[in-house]
Amino acid sequence: MAAFTASAASKQDAKVVILGASGVGKTCIGLRFVKDQFVPYTASTIGASFLVKELSISGQKIMLQIWDTAGQERFRTISSTYYRGAHGIIVVYDITNMDSFKNVKRWLTEIDKYARDNVSKLLVGNKMDFGDSDAKLRQVSHSKGKEYAAQLRRNSGAILLRCWPI
Repeated sequence: MAAFTASAASKQDAKVVILGASGVGKTCIGLRFVKDQFVPYTASTIGASFLVKELSISGQKIMLQIWDTAGQERFRTISSTYYRGAHGIIVVYDITNMDSFKNVKRWLTEIDKYARDNVSKLLVGNKMDFGDSDAKLRQVSHSKGKEYAAQLRRNSGAILLRCWPI
């Protein structure tokens, strides 16, 4: 992962940006991680929203700033500015929406263009609860996501996670 920024009282600041098409569940992932809340439906994000979580990893306090970006096309021009200074970028797609998966390549191209060279990347296949409960809804197979993540890992070290509510 990219180097953290030191701040007062030996805390480290880390910026993580969540990207993906509109409706893939970026806000839900952020809220689940920061507040341990599952919110099945949220309003569309306008521009970006910010979440903060303090973590302790091996005795080191880390202030994680999570930037939840809007996925609508009209916000694409400003979203590239959010990549600057990011230590990690999470690209989310919805396993029940093939178009959201096809858009992953475009998001990764923007990351390569605007983010720092050593930014950590995570590919997340979201909405596993829908795909597992009704196979007809699933449009992106696990093997397709895993295959794409393996290609990304070879090229840039990205990994794949699958998400469902607990």
